[in-house]
Amino acid sequence: MGLTGQQKFWKKLFEIKSLAQQLPTLATKNTKDGVTYGFPQYGQVHVMVEAASALGDNFMSDTFIVKATVKKLGAAPKEAITYSTFVKVRRYQPFYY
Repeated sequence: MGLTGQQKFWKKLFEIKSLAQQLPTLATKNTKDGVTYGFPQYGQVHVMVEAASALGDNFMSDTFIVKATVKKLGAAPKEAITYSTFVKVRRYQPFYY
């Protein structure tokens, strides 16, 4: 998947699953297991989130490192591809997803 494809993937993941709202919870409560979603277009997507800095350190925003491992349906586990991105969520902006 090229850069444009990755951008579309992240956009779809964040919009459909309202992921931005879940990042603090995923970074603190699901640190070992992550969460898995099924997408017809991509297959099985396993998301792991970690806080890039301590939550609440910055009064304006929180930062996260998000990793998504994508495994096409029927593919072997070794064929899974992992993508990573850095996300900054501003606290004062409401989420409209």
